[in-house]
Amino acid sequence: TSNMATVITISVLILAILGHVTSIPDLVRGPRSDDREPLEAAVSGLTQKVDELTAQLQAQGTQMNVMSTQIAALQQPVAFSATFSANDIEGLGTGQTLKFDKVLFNAGSGYDHTTGYFTAPVMLNIQHPEKVEVDLYKGSTRLVRSAGCCTGYDSGSNMAAVHLEKGETTHVQVSQGSIMWGYLHTTFTGYKLTAQ
Repeated sequence: TSNMATVITISVLILAILGHVTSIPDLVRGPRSDDREPLEAAVSGLTQKVDELTAQLQAQGTQMNVMSTQIAALQQPVAFSATFSANDIEGLGTGQTLKFDKVLFNAGSGYDHTTGYFTAPVMLNIQHPEKVEVDLYKGSTRLVRSAGCCTGYDSGSNMAAVHLEKGETTHVQVSQGSIMWGYLHTTFTGYKLTAQ
């Protein structure tokens, strides 16, 4: 019984140090009601704070996902170059959109060889060097004209740097004449300078 008394004394001493039991009757009776209320209030406050922090963390995770998607879109390479598969392109009419059917390169998949239109996959500034006797359009607005004149093997070239919003188009359209060299002699090329 001497060992038993020691164990009880040590147990009571440890509990008393923790502030939960101040005497042997408290040990038998359990915690006092005035001890429980502050603890419940503290737990409730901590639970509320954890819920708030969890909601903030979830919101920040959503924002990070959106920003990651935007950054990936801005870093997407955009460049294309297309030419004609035929040697001579004949029977062209004024206002006709040229469809460069042999795609050499199409990073970002913005150029459509079936329509001859380049559609910006993201908002960007793009540069088009041209080697044709035609006009370069942004949507329905003519930007530059490139024309060769008077000799059998003359050439013309022009270049325009253009700001395109996502979804805007650019294309090459015949301004005059009805024949041009095809194959590798005439190209439609554009590449991203910057994306915003």
